[in-house]
Amino acid sequence: MASSFAMDDGEAYLRDMTAITELLDGDMTAIAELLDQARSYSFADLQSHDPPRGGRGWGGRG
Repeated sequence: MASSFAMDDGEAYLRDMTAITELLDGDMTAIAELLDQARSYSFADLQSHDPPRGGRGWGGRG
């Protein structure tokens, strides 16, 4: 009985780890895509946009 429980427990652990790995893989793919998009912007592109509202602007001084 104990070995059966351990096997079920191990299978559940493996399923959980597989699910977590798939989620992380998806997140890492999304992050890589965002980084690729960010690399396509030049510094001039970023300067041409208005700074965020309600903050201190791009330079951190306000």
